[in-house]
Amino acid sequence: MRKNAQSLAAVGGRGGHWETIRYRRYIRLMPPDLCLVLQDACPLALAAKVLIEGVDPKTHVNTKPERVEALSLTAADVGGHVSDAATLKKKICLGKFTFSAETKIIDIKYQAGDDDWHVVVKLSHAGPNKFADQLEWSLYTKTHGDETDDFDLGKLPDWKGGGLKEEGKDHFPCMDLKPTQLLEHLLQ
Repeated sequence: MRKNAQSLAAVGGRGGHWETIRYRRYIRLMPPDLCLVLQDACPLALAAKVLIEGVDPKTHVNTKPERVEALSLTAADVGGHVSDAATLKKKICLGKFTFSAETKIIDIKYQAGDDDWHVVVKLSHAGPNKFADQLEWSLYTKTHGDETDDFDLGKLPDWKGGGLKEEGKDHFPCMDLKPTQLLEHLLQ
């Protein structure tokens, strides 16, 4: 009750600070085949800053992702961005990707701890006036030893009409593409 009262009393009694988090996975593709994957509930601006700074591909060691959902966030934590840039940099996973122009599929593979992660996304459109501005989830797996966990993306196959299995529950919405002009990685 006390936390709710503090949150509601914030900002002159107009309620707490709210930010919509569309998903907690950020991906930076660096052609020809390197990618950076970050899993955190941080705001997009902070994640973009850390991913643009990047990591040294020769010395970086991927660490096992923490369970972000297990954290107890307060209004002060959200306003102060629980994760700072140094902590976020340690959470970045360096991986490899391939892109097929024919199928418009981006296939990402990386290791974190003892786990092998596999992400497959497809280049798609948000609407009739937008061109190739989203990545749609196709596959998401984690392999530990001989066991493979396939994450349920909550989507119906195309042959069943596509769309969500349960309306209003899209835990894996399309990721928006944010192109950048930075080309430092090509100069190394």
